[in-house]
Amino acid sequence: MTLLGGEGEEEEGTEGGPPGGYDSLSIQLLDLMHTLHTRAASIFSSWAEEETKDGQPATIDAGASALWLKCWCPLLQGKCKLSSFTSKYYLSPG
Repeated sequence: MTLLGGEGEEEEGTEGGPPGGYDSLSIQLLDLMHTLHTRAASIFSSWAEEETKDGQPATIDAGASALWLKCWCPLLQGKCKLSSFTSKYYLSPG
C-alpha cells in the first residue's frame, strides 16, 4: 500500500496500527473541509461577482439553497463520515 509516500513503501504503525501519518492526514482533511465550509458563501459570491463583471449573465447561484445542495451538505457529510470513521485499528484494545 502506498500512502503519500514513495512507490511500494508501507508505513504501518506499531502493532498493526493505522498507516503512518493517517491521524495527521485526517486532521488536515477535516481542517480543510471546515475552512471550505465556513468560506463557501464568500467563494461562491466572488465567483458570481466576477461573472457579472465580464458582462455575462450570472450562472453561479450564491444563494443559501444552492450552497446547501452544492457545498455545505456534501462537506458536512464528508466531515461526519471522516469523524465517525471506525476501523479495526481503533476498535481493538491498545
